[in-house]
Amino acid sequence: MFLKFRFLLGVIGIYYAFINIGILQEKIFKHNYGTSDKPSPKFEYPFSTTIGQMFLSTLFGLGALIYQRQKLLCTFKETVKMGILNYSAIASASVALQFVSFPLQALTKSCKILSVLIVGLILGGVQFTRQQIFCGVFVTFGILLFNISESKGAGGETSIIGVLLLLVSLFSDGMLATTQQQIKEHKKITNWEFQFSLSVCSLIASIIQVFFYDYWGFLDLLQKYPNLSLDLLFYSFYGLLGQISIFYTLSHSTPLHLAIVTTSRKFLTVLTSILLHGHKMIILQWLALILVAFGLYIELRSSYEKDAEKTKLKMMKVKMPESFDDPNHKQVDEKSSFISEKQKKKT
Repeated sequence: MFLKFRFLLGVIGIYYAFINIGILQEKIFKHNYGTSDKPSPKFEYPFSTTIGQMFLSTLFGLGALIYQRQKLLCTFKETVKMGILNYSAIASASVALQFVSFPLQALTKSCKILSVLIVGLILGGVQFTRQQIFCGVFVTFGILLFNISESKGAGGETSIIGVLLLLVSLFSDGMLATTQQQIKEHKKITNWEFQFSLSVCSLIASIIQVFFYDYWGFLDLLQKYPNLSLDLLFYSFYGLLGQISIFYTLSHSTPLHLAIVTTSRKFLTVLTSILLHGHKMIILQWLALILVAFGLYIELRSSYEKDAEKTKLKMMKVKMPESFDDPNHKQVDEKSSFISEKQKKKT
């Protein structure tokens, strides 16, 4: 009962943090912080959404490593590679918001299977299951349909630059997942070390990127619109809360349960954006959402079947020593039969 309560607590934390992140991200890049007469300029400082979040995540991850007295097992090369990929995924998705609507960005980022397919097709040497192919077809067709029909339903916000940036983000996500899996195969890396490694490199990359932008203009923007500073601060806080909630949930459940929670959360973020910001949706866009949802359902069902098969194999291995093929079991049988024969002779 207490374990279920902990799992529920983690789920609430994930929903609360990431839905608020979605709301604030769209507000920062799309909202007018000025007046109708003097509107605020278009927000063009994507690095600002990562600096605060990565700074807090780096501090928390380092604190967790010190508290648990864990040594860093990742090499410098592995840490830098993961950090660059993580920053590329986050920054590309943030910049894409300048060229696409938030529902399209959130819908594309919610499809983890697309990142796996993109990396597999580009690098090659990866065999996909039938379920993955079906899932990829439904998800890709759904996103394309949403993208094509967006010009009618969302005021023509989408451009080819935004779509390319989303593809870069997906590729980086897929490469990051592949890199982490390769590291896990030969090292026992904890989630806190992954968080620290990803955050510290992303923080450094964000600071470097500042010098490629008009940072004086950014500071002037914060001075003119204090509400923007507050939104950026809360964005960083919710980002840290979301990461902690994910690790907390994973420690009290299975990866499959976490996948179901995060997938449903992403769809709730899209629906919240549609309802809260009044995005105009036509029938084709709702159909696209249904197609993507069905594709993700196939992915989750496939993961459930794999998880059930692994559990079944583990159960079979546990029961193996009790079988008649076990030599210890045969020795016990021989001893018992020998004792019974001696008893018969005595009688």
